[in-house]
Amino acid sequence: MAGSRRPTQPRRSSRSTASGSGSLGQGEVRTPKGAATVVARRVLDGDRRATAVFCFSGSLAYGVYAAAEASLVVGREVSGVGFDDHPVSRVLTPPLTTVGWGPAQIAVEAARLTASATEGKRARRKRILCAPVMCARGSAVAV
Repeated sequence: MAGSRRPTQPRRSSRSTASGSGSLGQGEVRTPKGAATVVARRVLDGDRRATAVFCFSGSLAYGVYAAAEASLVVGREVSGVGFDDHPVSRVLTPPLTTVGWGPAQIAVEAARLTASATEGKRARRKRILCAPVMCARGSAVAV
């Protein structure tokens, strides 16, 4: 279609604010990391700055690294923790402390249930809980 963007191309904002409210400014990229960086700047700047940030995904935590880059040291002055144990989390400096959701265990359970169903075994409905795994790395300060 004419005028359409591919999903992999980030959109650029043409809005800017005079108030400095932290909303996306002129030319900032609207990506998860870009938006996360804007939000992280809000909580990491000022007199009452956060000392730790928990993000619901690694890609959001990368925004914390970007926001802290100019004035704080992640792993010393601010803690950053993500959730999902994305492979990029291991190669950040310092590596991102994260909570892994155990995709291998989920796959094993799904395969087991599928095999039982294909063998004609009637499985009782039940909830299967897969425990998350803490991956302690260098981005979290011990308290």
